[in-house]
This record gives sequence, C-alpha cells and structure tokens, in this order.
Amino acid sequence: MSSSTEYNDIDEQLLHENFSVVEFSNDLLTTVSSNDSLFFQLPLKKMNYELEEIEKRIEKLIKTYSMDLVNQFYKKKNVNSVMQKELHSILHYLNISYNRLNDDIILKYDKIKKLQNILNKIHQTSNLLRDSMIFLHLVNKMMKIKLNMNNILELSILQSQLNYILSNNLNLITLKLIKKLKNDILVKNEKELVSFTSINIIKMFNADSTTEVDYSRNSELAILIHSLGLISKNDFVSNINKILNVIILSTSQSLSKSINSIKILPSLFDNTILPNATKIYQLENLLKSIQLENENGTFFTEFINLQRSKPLQSSSSIALRKANKSLLDIYWSSVSSLYKKDFEITINRGGPVGKSLITNKSFIIDTFKDKLSTEITIDKSESVNFSNYIEVMSNSIVILSKKN
Repeated sequence: MSSSTEYNDIDEQLLHENFSVVEFSNDLLTTVSSNDSLFFQLPLKKMNYELEEIEKRIEKLIKTYSMDLVNQFYKKKNVNSVMQKELHSILHYLNISYNRLNDDIILKYDKIKKLQNILNKIHQTSNLLRDSMIFLHLVNKMMKIKLNMNNILELSILQSQLNYILSNNLNLITLKLIKKLKNDILVKNEKELVSFTSINIIKMFNADSTTEVDYSRNSELAILIHSLGLISKNDFVSNINKILNVIILSTSQSLSKSINSIKILPSLFDNTILPNATKIYQLENLLKSIQLENENGTFFTEFINLQRSKPLQSSSSIALRKANKSLLDIYWSSVSSLYKKDFEITINRGGPVGKSLITNKSFIIDTFKDKLSTEITIDKSESVNFSNYIEVMSNSIVILSKKN
C-alpha cells in the first residue's frame, strides 16, 4: 500500500460500487505533486502497485474460497440446465401458439386489411365512374333538347339534376372532362334557362300586355315559375318580387288619382285595385300548388322563407316583412303604405284638395269596407273577398282622425 495518507484506502475505492474512473484518475493526476508541471512516473508506479495488490487479493480470495466458488459455479450451471429443460417445452408450445396466431390471424388480418383498402378504392372509383356516366348521359340528353316553352320544364329538371350531382360529389368536379363540361355547357345553359324563364314571366305582367294571364296549374306561367324555381332560387324570388312590384305600382298609380278626385275611388277599386288583388291571390294559389322537389313544402313556402331571410337595412322593413305571411299581405301593406304617403302629403299641404279629403273621410272609409267585403268570382267553384285588409287600408288615412 502507499505510504501517503491520501492513498491508504485506495484499494477500497476501487472495490466500491460507486467507484468513478474519472474522479479516481483525476485524483491520481492532480494530488501527487504540488509542482506547476505534472510528474507522470510516480502516478504510474502507484497505479502498477495498486493493480498488483488487486491481483494478489483476487488470488488470495480464490485460494481461500475455492470450494465455495466451485460449488457456486456448478450450482449456477445446474440451475441453468434445469431452467432450460423445464422451459423448453413451455417455450416450444408458446412458439407453436404464436406461429399459429401469426399465420391464422395476424397475417390474414393484415392481408384482409390490405384487401379492404383496395376494395374501398375500387368502390370509390366505381362510384365516381358511375356518377360520371350518369352526368355525361344527362348532359348529352340536355344538349339534344331545343329550348322552347314546350321543353323548358324538362330542360330545367335536367339542369337541376346535374347541379345536384355536382354539389353532392365534390370529387366529380376534379375530373377534367366533367370540369370542362360544367364550364363550357352547364354554366351557359343555366344562364339561358334563367333568361328565358325570367323574360317570359315578366312579359306576361307588363302594363302593355293585352293577354289575360292564366294562373292554372298547367299554364305557361306555372311551367315557367316551376322551371325557374328548379334552376335558381334567387332568380325565382327576384321574379316573384318583380311581379308583385308591377302589380303594386299599377294599383298605387291608380289610387293616386283619387287624391285629387276622391269620388272616383269606388270605380278605381272595381277597375284596378280589386282585379290586381285577385291576380295576387291567384298567383299565391299557383305557388301553393307547386311542390318542392324531394322536400316538404311548396313554392309558396319557399318564397316566403327566402323573402324573410334576405338582409334588410331598416328595422321598420324587418317588422313589415315578418308581418307579411302571404303575397296578399305584401300587396295590401305595400299599397296602403304608398297611398298613406300621398294622402298625408296632400293633407299637410292643405288647400281645397286636402279639405275635400277631410270632408269625405266617411265616404273613404265606407268605400274601403264595401269594396273589400265584396265577393269576387274566380271561377264557378271559387270566390274571394279581401275583408281581412279593411284595417290595413284604413291605416292609410289615419291622419284624418287627427284632423277632427
């Protein structure tokens, strides 16, 4: 052992479980000398000495405990032999079971999973090709049909079906051929169909039109409205509103004449106001008779719902729209509102005309009640009156109550 006090227990350090090569080496290199430079010979001698000491101790241990070491060796060997013998059969059966599991389940499952993925891809491809064939068939069929009144509904149904296929199969539009057909044919055809239906609908309600409009379920108007509703809901709502505006404007212009000559009010009701209201009533019934495709409801409910969903600027317009549950509501509330503006301007202006209106207050109210309660014959089995709108029209002359 080293004579230095610092190295009395170096052998114990080497045998210790927490022995650190780095720390031990560092001690040897840094604590043997206080000189500025390292002296390597002495550390090496110390290390050699310690190694020799370790070897001596090992030899001594072997000599002292030789029988114990031999017994321990054979004991370990016997244990390993017994374990191998005992575990061999178990491991053998485990291997057999695993191989069977691997062959019969795991490998087959992996194979089935791969096949399933392949089948899914085949199924998706098949569906895409099927939808493509249907799409191409409908496009081909549509291109062979000439655009006229006799074919407009059939063309609109085909256009609607094609739009439905595209909207419900987003992968379809990724196909180059389908995308080209959509851009080159469908978009153009839809514009032509919307234009054809819109022009012919509005033409029927032009002020200079001398032809009486047929509101029956199989009429041209019904076919045009049905066709337009299938192609474009926005254009459908827009055209119904245009019809309403044309009729409301006609009634408003007629009522304005009564401001300067109130005594002609009854004849205005007979010749314009009530006939126009009847047109609105028939138009509403026509919309109610056309069922929505594959949905519950009619074109009437569709119009009312879409009309209410349109954005409005003023709160008064929103309140008015919520109150309007029918085309007749829209008609009479609009007519009353327009008449009220003209009426109040005239009353506030004063003069002979204003005084005449105030003087004839009872006459105006009686005319409203009488004419709106009159039964109007639609056909042999149907008639209508507009008594529900007496209060609405009376509201247009409410300023007269303030003048008493």
